Amino acid sequence: MILLGLRSVLCHGNPIVFCGESEQEELAFEAYCDQEEIGWSHFLLGNLSNKWKAAMESHYAQLAAASDEKLPQHLSAKIWTKKLLCHVLHISLNRWQIRNECHHASKEDSDYRAARENLLDKLEVIFAKRHPSIPAFRTLFTHTYHSLASLPSELAKIIWTGL
Repeated sequence: MILLGLRSVLCHGNPIVFCGESEQEELAFEAYCDQEEIGWSHFLLGNLSNKWKAAMESHYAQLAAASDEKLPQHLSAKIWTKKLLCHVLHISLNRWQIRNECHHASKEDSDYRAARENLLDKLEVIFAKRHPSIPAFRTLFTHTYHSLASLPSELAKIIWTGL
């Protein structure tokens, strides 16, 4: 129920509504409604409704009643809540890192393109000044503009250290 509500909020911007039939489902529905009041964006920041823990306590109590054996220690509402919080914070951190990669990668790309255009403009000015009729220019300009323009920026800078 948590994942469906969270996915609905992230994908569509609005939570979907659940109705519970059993007592356990009603507790989960109350937790869902309480989380809706707190806000799903706050959920991603780790602000969980306490009713999620109560719903899980009810669920584990139902499992214990159905089984003759005692439930393992890791099947407790307290541990479930801690693990849920860790996973939620992990998801939030991943979303933030993906957002940063997308946001900053485009800035780095645009900065690289601007620096490359600037370098190519400088090369074009230098090549526009040369006169092919003078033998010294043919010796100095062993590379053509097109051959330099096709190289990566760093290599073109190395060849033309004056830039």
